Amino acid sequence: MSWNIEERYCCLEIDGISSKIQLDVVLNEYAQVIWQTLQHTGEHPDHFYSFEEGIPADLEEAVPMITAELCKYVECVEFKEGSASIVVHYEYDSERDDCDLFEELCKFLFSRTSSPFFQIHSAAFDNAGSYFHQWIGYRKDGKIFLENSGDYFERVFQLGQEPVPQVG
Repeated sequence: MSWNIEERYCCLEIDGISSKIQLDVVLNEYAQVIWQTLQHTGEHPDHFYSFEEGIPADLEEAVPMITAELCKYVECVEFKEGSASIVVHYEYDSERDDCDLFEELCKFLFSRTSSPFFQIHSAAFDNAGSYFHQWIGYRKDGKIFLENSGDYFERVFQLGQEPVPQVG
């Protein structure tokens, strides 16, 4: 018998969101993206296969339903004056079992920030032991990329960029 437990999270500081209502508006926008993708391709996040009745064909009905599912990934929201600190959270083997949706939601929310990068952290445990991983998300050529942190740093340092100047 094997078992596997995995958790991933990402912390983001998003300017321009200072209330739950504003956060819901942003999540509604992403829900519309998911619904439009479903209408054009017939594909939706794996997690949504759990909807017994399926995702409604009507946008007005579908968006609140999809947004409610997205809210399950958003935790530890702290509203400040003019910004929100948000933790996007994913658990393997739970009702939120869709890593792709988690990553795409992180990218979507990151697109709302002024930060140059973001990190996703994971911790996993199974019969063989425990593991941790990190990924770095960044903007390049108008897109958002997600890369294993080891690969990212190896690539950056191979480019021959200037080392960090020493103070002293």
